[in-house]
Amino acid sequence: MLHVTRYRVYPTKEIQDKIFHQFDVCTELRNHCLDTRCFNVRIIPELKKEHPELNGVHSQVLQNLIFQIRDNIKALATVKAKGKRVGRLRHKPVRSMDFEQSGYKIRGNILNLSKIGDIRIVISRPVPGRISHVILKFTKTHKWFVSVLSETSNDPEVWNGERTVGIDMNLVNFSFDTDGKVFAHPHNVRKAARQLGRAQRKMSRKVKGSHNRKKQRLKVARINETVENRRDDFLHKWCYYYVRKYDNIAVEKLSIKSMLEERKTQRMPGKIKRGMNRNTLDAAWGKARTFLTYKAERAGCQFEAVNPAYTSQDCFQCDTRVPKGLEDRMHVCPNCGYTVNRDLNAALNIRKRAFGVGLVTPESTLTENGTSTLAKSLEQVPLDEVRIPCL
Repeated sequence: MLHVTRYRVYPTKEIQDKIFHQFDVCTELRNHCLDTRCFNVRIIPELKKEHPELNGVHSQVLQNLIFQIRDNIKALATVKAKGKRVGRLRHKPVRSMDFEQSGYKIRGNILNLSKIGDIRIVISRPVPGRISHVILKFTKTHKWFVSVLSETSNDPEVWNGERTVGIDMNLVNFSFDTDGKVFAHPHNVRKAARQLGRAQRKMSRKVKGSHNRKKQRLKVARINETVENRRDDFLHKWCYYYVRKYDNIAVEKLSIKSMLEERKTQRMPGKIKRGMNRNTLDAAWGKARTFLTYKAERAGCQFEAVNPAYTSQDCFQCDTRVPKGLEDRMHVCPNCGYTVNRDLNAALNIRKRAFGVGLVTPESTLTENGTSTLAKSLEQVPLDEVRIPCL
């Protein structure tokens, strides 16, 4: 199993100058490959004779750089083959280096990189398994990080428990599950909108290319980084809550792009449309499903992503399709009279599609009985609880 662990590193001023010089050399190599359309690693020895500065960069870093360009071109070709318009790779600065198999060594709180030197590293958690890659990266907020890719040989033991849950994603609340647990939408973008808007307006008034504009651009990038960190922190807590408590987990496999395109065609005021699209993107349901997938795999849980079509409209008890608008928050079946919260009905349908858990099975919960027990079963899960460690 592959693990990726990110650590903060603090290179000295001398080491930073050396790294930036190697970044410039890698940038020249990347631009040369794009101009000559040559993506074969065998050209590196000949280029080293013509450009001696390439000898100052670890050979594996140069090879991985060419491999990355080749993979990017293949990805663009695959998208183009599907009939979509694609651009081309352009010249841009390189701000990362990939050391594979050799050229790195971690001793305590010191990371040694070949042809760079010793860098202080903060090991916030132990590295699991055997290290295979070390990627050094300089972020837009002028911070240094190292991503350590490691491999473990032992596969997790699959649990055979009966604790099953279905999770419905929605904008009123971030998620609603079959046990009545409700996670409120964090609204990270909305909370930072005022601060971010003020910083962006200040940046727009700066002269392009000036030192003051670069300083203000850094402030804007740091606000965006804070929003991203808050979002990831919430998603890690949310995923770990379900992985720790349940053995079988089912969610919707939502297509975020199609949801945004549908809302663009609706006849509604522009302000409401922008707000809905912003909240949809801020929820990061795709990232939440990705986090839950690998966390469930590591914990040995069974994870299923089901088709979300008509999960909110189909009656969980009799499968009658009851059309609803976004403003309808209750499910009232005209056929069997089953009345329950709209999101709870969707969560129950998701669980039934994934694992076949219905009303007559021992896995049934009190929330399936309708409005008589709904008010007692709902529970708001607080966001400001003690930090849950990532799995």
